[in-house]
Amino acid sequence: MFGFERRLTERFPSNGHVDGFRALHRTTVGDLETHAPSINLYDIISYMFTNIKITKKTEVVVAAPDYLVNVSQIFSSTDRIILNDYMMLKLAFNYMPFLSNSFSSTLLEFHKHLYGVKETVPRWETCIKTLQKYMGRGLEAILENSNGEREKK
Repeated sequence: MFGFERRLTERFPSNGHVDGFRALHRTTVGDLETHAPSINLYDIISYMFTNIKITKKTEVVVAAPDYLVNVSQIFSSTDRIILNDYMMLKLAFNYMPFLSNSFSSTLLEFHKHLYGVKETVPRWETCIKTLQKYMGRGLEAILENSNGEREKK
C-alpha cells in the first residue's frame, strides 16, 4: 500500500506545472474516458452533478490531464486488493477523529510517533469545526436570531 501511495505522489503535478489559467485544459468527458480508461469518470461526474444531464460530449475543464492518465495507468497496473485496502484506509483515517476515545487515543499515539504531536484537538473543538463546515449558515442564522431576541428584551 505504501508503494501505491508513493506512485500516486510521484506522478502528482508540481506547483510549477499548474500555472493559473494556462494550466486548464478544455476537453470532453468522452475524451477523458478514452485517455484514462481505468477511471470511470462519466459515472463519477454524473453522480456528482445529478441535476445536470451529462453526456460523453459534455465539456469539462481539467487542471492536469496528464495526472489523470498517470493515475489511470497506476489503477490498471495495481491489484484490486491493494486499491480496496487503500480506499478503506483513507475512509477509516478520515473518520478516526469521530470514533470513541479508544480509537482516537490510538490515532494520538500514531501522531506522537510520526509527527511529534504532543496533544490532540479537544473533542468539543472537533465538533464545532464539523458543525461549522456542514451547517455553518444554519449556525449563523441561529446566532443572529438569538442576538436579535436578546436586544429586544
